[in-house]
Amino acid sequence: MWPALRHGEGFRVRAAGAADAEAGRIVLVETGPRVEVARVRARTGDAISLCADADPEFAETVGAASILGCVDAASRRSNPTVRRTLLDLAESTEPSPAAETVREKYDFQASSYAASQAPEIDAALLDLVMGEVGAGARVLVVGSGSGRECCALAEAGARVEGIDFSEAMIAAARRRAAARELTVAFRCENVASFRPPAESYDAVLFTYDVYSFLRGRAYRVEVLKRISSWLGSSGAIFLSARRAVEARPRIMLTLQWVLARGSREWGDSHTRWIDSEGTLRRSFVHYFTPAQVAAEIAEANLQMSDWMGGHCVLRPRPQRDRTSAR
Repeated sequence: MWPALRHGEGFRVRAAGAADAEAGRIVLVETGPRVEVARVRARTGDAISLCADADPEFAETVGAASILGCVDAASRRSNPTVRRTLLDLAESTEPSPAAETVREKYDFQASSYAASQAPEIDAALLDLVMGEVGAGARVLVVGSGSGRECCALAEAGARVEGIDFSEAMIAAARRRAAARELTVAFRCENVASFRPPAESYDAVLFTYDVYSFLRGRAYRVEVLKRISSWLGSSGAIFLSARRAVEARPRIMLTLQWVLARGSREWGDSHTRWIDSEGTLRRSFVHYFTPAQVAAEIAEANLQMSDWMGGHCVLRPRPQRDRTSAR
């Protein structure tokens, strides 16, 4: 909750009922197996939407009964946006986190993802995938996590496999599928070293941001090329990537790149998380401009659709187009 609450700072929790969980208030909330400090973004009846000041990607909705109390936080005179910008710039002088830090983060957070009450898959994404491939299709989910998307796709009629490099996530996914009596194959694999036979799948789904966890343009393009060989003749890849669309993140990423003196690729950055010791940790993530991700897709001999929510659809480029592009 930085900057409202600084790392290592103590705070008071006032016993309060759900009625006190008004928009803008900081609350202590029980969500799954963990207790979090979050800010109330909005409330509709008993549904309370939460956010985190320092993490714009965090969003969760809980029931009113999950609110444990209200936090009395010290007021901060400085602008939260300014304080966060200064932190981003200060961290830019440090080495960019290694790609392996992503696995550490998700191993630690596996139980939280498994217990989340959020929808297993966005309804629009489910409609997009099943509308493209239909019931009975062979679908591989890359970054299958705790199995949420896999189980939703299996219940919609797809034949699903999931791969993830986190053993803790794979274990959680297998428990989820078994509890639902669903037949889903989960494998602890890195997408870069996974070697299924050619034309094994009708579709490959990247879960949100997984493509952004791959480090290096040449490496990402090679992964896309390899994945396209796994597809049947009319197969599709559903790609998600973290995109820097607005001016502020682009400016910040450029400043980070300049301060790093070119030792990292433009767009290499990090997310923050807190481990069980209360230590603020960083994990790798890569941001793209829309033009950059489109260029990588084209280099992999794939053609893309427009972005639909967080995903676009990729298909192998016809052979004649590949020849003319040379």
